[in-house]
Amino acid sequence: MGKTSIDYAKSKQPEHQEQEKPKLPPQEQRALVKLRREAKKAGATLESNGEGGLRPSLVLGRMRLDKFRCQNKHCPDPKKNLTVDHISGHPKEIAADPEARGRKDLRRGIKLGHVSKLDAIHTICAVCHDAVHDREREIDSGKKPEPMPGEKGE
Repeated sequence: MGKTSIDYAKSKQPEHQEQEKPKLPPQEQRALVKLRREAKKAGATLESNGEGGLRPSLVLGRMRLDKFRCQNKHCPDPKKNLTVDHISGHPKEIAADPEARGRKDLRRGIKLGHVSKLDAIHTICAVCHDAVHDREREIDSGKKPEPMPGEKGE
């Protein structure tokens, strides 16, 4: 018995076919090149090689403002695996941390909401980013959150 057209088509596809990423407009391609170059010059590494969900020009602007450093001042490795994150995703975590509550940038980011603007995002390393999300989950479940990386009590 011969192969059906569906069987034939399936046999020609790679087993784990990745979705193609949309091609960036030229100005965003240039911003991505600059982001990678400036991060390297600053001695920083990028978590996803600069290819996340936000426009490279926005990420470049935020990382320049944050001097290519994780914004957790207690971060043990503030230039490793950097990314950007929306501040608004962490209102409970910020409210539970007296130091974070005192930061105007974090309060402003929460007030702005989940928008892709410079004031609504911040530079954070992968370790601290994971810790922020873990702390949010702990707060949601009624537990006292663990300290952020580099903070006392760890």
